Amino acid sequence: MRKPRSAVDVGAARVRALLGELDAARANPGVAQVHQIRVACRRVRSSLDVLAPVLPRKMQKRARRAATSLRRFFGPTRDADVGLQHLHAWLASRPPDHLGATTAAELI
Repeated sequence: MRKPRSAVDVGAARVRALLGELDAARANPGVAQVHQIRVACRRVRSSLDVLAPVLPRKMQKRARRAATSLRRFFGPTRDADVGLQHLHAWLASRPPDHLGATTAAELI
């Protein structure tokens, strides 16, 4: 039987996971890594909500600000990635001589 993990252990594991995702993005940047960073940021934030009663207020504030800043920093990149995926799918469903194909290709 596994020993139950405390909220502090879970929070620490989520912070380590976020740092790991940042390292992975440095080593191999891409769409999937940006998404994973944003997911990890949201998980850290949810852990901070649970840990609020036991963490010093100053630490909570700094950690929340850091997680939010990272998530917002990578937000436009994620939005652009999703937009490009939709544009590629749209282009693939149209004939090559479609009116918007040239404009869309230039956007890509």
